[in-house]
Amino acid sequence: YARLARQAGAFVTMGGYHPTALTEDVLADPNLDAIIRGEGEMTLRDLVVNGPSKDVLGLSYKENGGQVHNPDRPLIQNLDMLPLPLRRIRPTRFGEPGDQYSIDTVYSSRGCIAKCTFCANDTMNKSLRNRSPEHFVAELETLHDPHVKKVLKFWDSIFLFDPDRVEKIIQLMFKKNLTNFR
Repeated sequence: YARLARQAGAFVTMGGYHPTALTEDVLADPNLDAIIRGEGEMTLRDLVVNGPSKDVLGLSYKENGGQVHNPDRPLIQNLDMLPLPLRRIRPTRFGEPGDQYSIDTVYSSRGCIAKCTFCANDTMNKSLRNRSPEHFVAELETLHDPHVKKVLKFWDSIFLFDPDRVEKIIQLMFKKNLTNFR
């Protein structure tokens, strides 16, 4: 995809676990212009607004035949400040519009309490940070359809770590009648 985007004349940026862990190797690809390291929301916004520059924290980019690695961006401590995903702009998948996928993925937290050597979570997310139950359930409301039983994948590293938090999420789901999930 990077090669196709490059051929079309696009500025090509990549992010995620692999580019964060192996930034220099990934950025060596001739089809890439920049790597967003770590959490990407604020870095991508700053890149779009400012272009690649030393002022964009969490960005690595090519300049004058070399690589520039800006300082890391601090983690987002309050995940509730992030807007809910705008799923309606996703492409149609298997005949389902972006906001009506029958299988979807949700995250109620980022990070983990452990620092396992075999896991990339510490490279990307560092410490455990939870969304509030209210913010998370507000996202579930956007996915709920009383006529279609959707499959939700909870993609948290340790969703069940805090039983009191999980219980509050479940109580809010029942209070709002969000029961048509698998």
